[in-house]
Amino acid sequence: MKEDGTENAGLTGESVNYCWLCPLPLIGDNITGEHVIPGAIGGHKEVRNFICRTCNSKRGIKWEAEVARQFLWFSSAAAVKRAHGGKHPDLKVQTASGERLRLQSDTVLVPDRPEVKVNDLGDKLEITIRTNDAKTAQNLINKVARDHPGFDVPKALREMSTEDSYLDSPLALSLRYGGPEAGRSMVKSCLALLSETGAKPKDCARALTYLEDPSPDAQPPF
Repeated sequence: MKEDGTENAGLTGESVNYCWLCPLPLIGDNITGEHVIPGAIGGHKEVRNFICRTCNSKRGIKWEAEVARQFLWFSSAAAVKRAHGGKHPDLKVQTASGERLRLQSDTVLVPDRPEVKVNDLGDKLEITIRTNDAKTAQNLINKVARDHPGFDVPKALREMSTEDSYLDSPLALSLRYGGPEAGRSMVKSCLALLSETGAKPKDCARALTYLEDPSPDAQPPF
């Protein structure tokens, strides 16, 4: 192996790159792309010949999952498209007044749980349902019919009207980025970008020591 982290590959004159985090050569199925910005929060730029598939799976996924969790509010609110497709999971939020909601991947806020209120007016029932799903609304109407014999479900469905509602109070959010796992993801992303500029592992010893130390008290290189 050369001092720069590569070695000659026989008579072909080609060089073999090695994973920055372990001694495995980057050949065949062990080659994988590394997102400079995690794909879960919209990163599309990939760097190859930096990290092996094994290290990316065992370490990278855990670190990037934490980044995705911390940035879920931003990526959901802005409808960020993930690099490899798939929807963002719903984000549970709460208003200053205590109302519990979910922010969907389409940026729509919906009740965390469906609600149904029945007001018996004597000659008729007034039903108010809060949900974003028509099927759930129909299931709740059917439940009202079971609790109130004689309730005319077809008529209720014909006369049903829908409306959008807006928040009565602002959302209460705690936005923080950092911690051991997210910090390692940031350092890994920086190293991936450096590797593309020609930097070598020996040039980044302090950062690599940080990534290789699983201790929550490891000294970060920043």
